[in-house]
Amino acid sequence: MTSSDARSSPGGFGDWLPGAAAARRSLTTALVGTFEDAGFQLIDTPTVEYAETIERGLGTDVDELFRFMDADGSMLALVGERTVSVARTVATQLRRGPFPLRLCYAGPVVRNRALLGGRRREAIQAGCELVGDATLEADAECIALAIAAVDAAGVPDIQVDVGHADFLPALLAGAGVDAASRDEIVSALVARDLVAVEARLAGTAVGAAEHALLLRFPALRGGRELLDQARNGLQAAGAHRALDELARLWDLLRARNLEDRVHLDLGAVRDWNYYTGPTFELFSGDLGFPLGAGGRYDSLLERFGLAQPATGFVVHVDRCHDAVGR
Repeated sequence: MTSSDARSSPGGFGDWLPGAAAARRSLTTALVGTFEDAGFQLIDTPTVEYAETIERGLGTDVDELFRFMDADGSMLALVGERTVSVARTVATQLRRGPFPLRLCYAGPVVRNRALLGGRRREAIQAGCELVGDATLEADAECIALAIAAVDAAGVPDIQVDVGHADFLPALLAGAGVDAASRDEIVSALVARDLVAVEARLAGTAVGAAEHALLLRFPALRGGRELLDQARNGLQAAGAHRALDELARLWDLLRARNLEDRVHLDLGAVRDWNYYTGPTFELFSGDLGFPLGAGGRYDSLLERFGLAQPATGFVVHVDRCHDAVGR
């Protein structure tokens, strides 16, 4: 280490100076206070987990972990998100409930990610997990609470994009697209490469309605009328079930007077290995990055030996701080 190295922090890690540090702490306090006022109980989980625990929870999505070895030879990792840690805690120490459990948290996360565009590798997350309730009312509760919390933290112009993790996989599976081709099509959609999507669809059994819908994916965003437009001509029963759930969820959000703050986004391509139902992302104004995200993950607890449905969300505290500053 040179003398100049000693004066700086590693890339992606930064100091929070007086003023900014206090503002970030106040913002975190406002978020957690809103969670607790809504009946969610605070839980603290460690910043370090066994690497196998995180791998069990996230499946193959573990490339961004900082890993190191314990004194006894066990492989450990710094947590990059806290839902898996809460799931482990519920499946072990809280497995007797009483359910539904409403839990909230706030704490640091660390990701070993490429330093692109000034990305932070260390950040604060705050969030909620509602475990043991399989109803869409629970999803609506979490979306409404996420909006209320970020409002309370002083972030302006909050909007929510709501999608469904089952819609795209069911659309492709119902059209008879094999698993390898489905992965290629999803990757092309993530990259917004419609030329590649068109090429991957060639030679598949995808019908005309599904074909047209897939090529419109980046623009499939709107109100409840979007669901009827998307439904027209679709054959896949699973895709229809996803649209039905979104319709009922929209009605529940409208009953909470949130229809002016919610958009349906059928083109949202999320981590299919993690989420199992409705998903959502929080945005502020024209900022190009989400301030929070969440959704239903009914299969996660079962990976730790406890079959319980669950839904929840995370708020990125540092991004909210940036949004308030702007």
